[in-house]
Amino acid sequence: MDVTLDVSAVPARPAGAGRYITELARELGSRLGSSLGLVCVHGDETRWQVIAPQARVFPVSPTHRVLRLGAEQLVAPWRPRRPAGTIWHGPHYTLPLAYHRGPRVVTVHDLSLLAHPEWHERSKVAYFGRMIPLAIRRADHVVCVSERTRHDLLERFALEHDRVSVTPLGLDDRWFGEPAPPGESSTSALAGRPYLLALGTAEPRKNLDRLVAAFDAIADHEPGLVLAIAGHAGWRTEPVRKAVEGAAHRDRIVELGYVPEADLRGLLAGARALCYPSLYEGFGLPVLEAMAGGTVVVTSLDTAMADHAAGAAICVDPTSTEAIARGLRAALDLEGADRDALTRRARTRAAEFRWSRTAETTIAGYERAIANWSSVLRAGRRPRDRDRRPRP
Repeated sequence: MDVTLDVSAVPARPAGAGRYITELARELGSRLGSSLGLVCVHGDETRWQVIAPQARVFPVSPTHRVLRLGAEQLVAPWRPRRPAGTIWHGPHYTLPLAYHRGPRVVTVHDLSLLAHPEWHERSKVAYFGRMIPLAIRRADHVVCVSERTRHDLLERFALEHDRVSVTPLGLDDRWFGEPAPPGESSTSALAGRPYLLALGTAEPRKNLDRLVAAFDAIADHEPGLVLAIAGHAGWRTEPVRKAVEGAAHRDRIVELGYVPEADLRGLLAGARALCYPSLYEGFGLPVLEAMAGGTVVVTSLDTAMADHAAGAAICVDPTSTEAIARGLRAALDLEGADRDALTRRARTRAAEFRWSRTAETTIAGYERAIANWSSVLRAGRRPRDRDRRPRP
């Protein structure tokens, strides 16, 4: 099995989908060896050679975002030159539409760009709003990171159900060793202070403005408690900035910025709770990381996070500031045997999600893509004829 995995969209400091692609490359490299090819941007080959030393690395994409997206369509189908029948896997929503040398697989993390365009930059909506449906219709197999995303996709697109599978995200073994000592990242702002932690790229759907308001509502009853907000600055962060600046307890809100992956375990271990009231996620990896580390989680009802928490988290209505505040209060009040029982259930549940399982289910998806591709060839059709499927 020859596979080309496009890793060109992964930034130097990955989060979310970038973490998924990185760990998938690592795991696939150990299984496929030199049969795995990694397409990256110019100058980034050293990083990927370290991540997947057995794989072949092809630095064929420009670094500029617009040029990189163009190269995916105009360069990637012909470079690198790999054996006929090589699977092309686009792990971030899109794939080269003109690629016909082998099966095509695309990963869909969520459908927020289609269902909630108001949460995203207009340029991303304009591009991905067109490319995601094209990739989904033309792929020999579609990988979703959660059952929730698979349900949303099948509800929106007229696809054969066996052409869509679920490949959950995971964790590596270090999350299940000895508990990490409580700690903070590179900042001393949290030293010796009890804190609630919000983790993730700041963007509209993360719901941080309501979280800040909920923290404000309980802060008077928790002297010294801090709300720590960690993660990349995303876009349209003005509502969050206004909420922070207008908070009655502004001096107890600490913005940490991006936290290196090496510091996450310690940061989570020191938190009284992880607060993740996102409005919509394909998966929500920070929830799983907190559960594995024994940190109480407050997250959103009727979401992928609630699904994989499976009763081992405190779930709230994310559209209600009052409900979020009650959830924070419940997490802080949880003590002794009740807290231990919840965190034990959480660790047991989190142990079901491993990056090794992600790789194994992905390879199973590749096998289904090969079967679909082969059926086209056996029928005497040209591979590009698959692209003429009727639109839903």
